[in-house]
Amino acid sequence: MVARSGVVTDVLQRLYRTPPPEFIAERNRVVKALRTDGDRELASTVNAARRPGVSDWALNVAATDHADEVAEMVEAATEVIDAQEAAMDGRIGGDLRLRLKLLRVCTATVANLAHAVAEASEQTGSGSSVADVTTRLMEIAANRDALQLLGRGLLGAEDPGSADPFGLGQQVGLSQQVSELRAKPARDDAKPNQPTSSSIPATESGRVAAEERKRRRTAVADAKKALKAAEAAAEDAERAVAKQEAASQWRGSTWSRYRRRSCRTG
Repeated sequence: MVARSGVVTDVLQRLYRTPPPEFIAERNRVVKALRTDGDRELASTVNAARRPGVSDWALNVAATDHADEVAEMVEAATEVIDAQEAAMDGRIGGDLRLRLKLLRVCTATVANLAHAVAEASEQTGSGSSVADVTTRLMEIAANRDALQLLGRGLLGAEDPGSADPFGLGQQVGLSQQVSELRAKPARDDAKPNQPTSSSIPATESGRVAAEERKRRRTAVADAKKALKAAEAAAEDAERAVAKQEAASQWRGSTWSRYRRRSCRTG
């Protein structure tokens, strides 16, 4: 069963990396090939696959081409959900503020990577912009099932349902980012003297992209370092409180024994 599940996942992952305009034709080709091979069960599963939106497709490609960055975003979102649920239950869930900061950085990184995927394949319609992908990530970040699909590169293959019990999108602070991105002028409206990506030499464009990736990796590393430091400080504080409570109990019991001895000898 495990091996069979792996085959299904592999076929669907390859299918969901297909650009949306070509998805139906590729799906039909795969179904026909599977039926020819006599694998009607898998053919039926693939035939039920529905074409993903541009954002989901670009994120699926990013999940394979940039697995580490996507995995970091999935982990950061999961930790935020865990911390929020812990707070709702009255448990200690870590520093939520720092976790949200880390999630913001990771989300921005993944949104830009997915946008680059769409741009490279000339998928420039609705769902391809950084703002569009960011909006989609806001939804995914609040849903554990959707996060799992993102991590596997299978967005669109299943319906994860909707879940945002904590208003995660608002807390992450992405709404303002989306508004700012949408307010930016389109590339065609750029000033005459302002170079666009098409006018920048390929080597220069590659250097700028590499520097941006390095900057984002540094930001993620800094956010993780701050989070670990905060968690270590919280653990130290908890240990200090526990020691104080233990010492207080010891003093109390010692004083009680002393009083009892005093009463007996008195």
